[in-house]
Amino acid sequence: MVTGAEAVAQGAPLPSFAGAATQSGSALHGARGSRLALRVLLVAVPVVLAGYALGDRGFAYLASVPGTPLFAGELILLAGGVFVALSTGYLRVALRNSLPMVLLLVFMAWGLSKTLPLIPVYGLDSIRDAVLWYYALMAVLVATLVVAVPGLPHQWARAYSPFLLVLLLWSPLGTLLAGSSSPTLPGSGVTLFSHKPGNTAVAAVTAIAFLWLVPTHSWSNRARAVLTGLAVVVILAVGTQNRGALVATLAAIVLTGFLVGRRGWNMAAVMVGTVLVGLVLGWGLNARLPGGQGRDYSVAQLVVNVTSITQGQDSALGGTVAFRDQLWAGAIDLESSQGALATGLGFGPNIAQDLGVSIGAADPLRSPHNSHVDILARMGVFGAILWAAFWVSWYVLMLRRSRGGSQLLSPELRGLVNVCMVGVMATLINAYFDPTLESPQVAIWLWAMAGLGLGIAARSTLANRNATVVGTPS
Repeated sequence: MVTGAEAVAQGAPLPSFAGAATQSGSALHGARGSRLALRVLLVAVPVVLAGYALGDRGFAYLASVPGTPLFAGELILLAGGVFVALSTGYLRVALRNSLPMVLLLVFMAWGLSKTLPLIPVYGLDSIRDAVLWYYALMAVLVATLVVAVPGLPHQWARAYSPFLLVLLLWSPLGTLLAGSSSPTLPGSGVTLFSHKPGNTAVAAVTAIAFLWLVPTHSWSNRARAVLTGLAVVVILAVGTQNRGALVATLAAIVLTGFLVGRRGWNMAAVMVGTVLVGLVLGWGLNARLPGGQGRDYSVAQLVVNVTSITQGQDSALGGTVAFRDQLWAGAIDLESSQGALATGLGFGPNIAQDLGVSIGAADPLRSPHNSHVDILARMGVFGAILWAAFWVSWYVLMLRRSRGGSQLLSPELRGLVNVCMVGVMATLINAYFDPTLESPQVAIWLWAMAGLGLGIAARSTLANRNATVVGTPS
């Protein structure tokens, strides 16, 4: 016997709250034009996410409006704003009794208040820096889409499964091409194959989580093991170039193992086996390929990077650690010296340049090389508290939905919630070492995962309330 609550949570039509539901239940009637905006978004969102995952910075600048800071992510948000404005009923459901959504809206409102007064002074730089808060609109949009389209999580999971294969096959090649000379995109100093290693590692560990956490008949056990091994190879390769990515992926793998449960031992066996075989072959063959920043793709470089994580400033790469510590401390000191520790410096000032970093560079750094410190510097202690409170409340909600707090979610939806938790953790930790949340190719993915989790949670809550309204006989 399937209860009405279970039917709604697993994709049955919602009861009408913004007008009569369509016969198929795929969407509720909104204002005129909402259906067109919905159709555009259902095609555009997956395409943009795929482009950012495969093309990284190259796609970001390729899919941008020349001469403006408008990327594909901003265009998606504009279309999403139209849809949400025309179909406010969906948004109300996503907001109802959702502490994370409320905190997110307050966080964005505070960011807006720290942006608008500085636009006359800094112009487009203010808008460019404000991506730290306004890309969060993607979470609101995705949550609203999930509420509006009952089968959307299933459709995305089904589409991601074959895309995962393409992503893992392309990632090693894309990582190697990033270290080679490639055409520069017009109007920017960015090359076509401009892949940040940390972003590649986050995508790989998220793929591992999907393989083991989302029930799917698309992959056999052997295929799952092979793809997991391929993802581990990608992570090891990235680990030779980026230590922060190693820390982020290790934490995400530990979380994945916890969420997988007993099957985590099978996952661990595949991963450990891949690491051992890779190290033995790499060392025995003395495999060495040129990488970026004078770091080769080699077992020796991987060992140096792993050692540097535990030894810190005493390691061979201690100079980089010291530089980042000084930059982060300098940003906080700058904020404090201007009496803005509580409220922040706002969006527009070039913090890195004010600290004497990257002056005169063609593509200058504007942040203290840490997205979380950047939020603290620009939005103050108040903004940082809102930032932390949102993510704590989001994780509490996701854990409650995935670990038995709700009996209304199908195994697939539980798996998707778990994948979102893994992907978000890897992204946030990586952003501690690299200012990735200031870029659309990372921020759009982060907020899409956050929004997917919030949307699934909202549907679960709604299903519980309408258990007696939408009954489905067995």
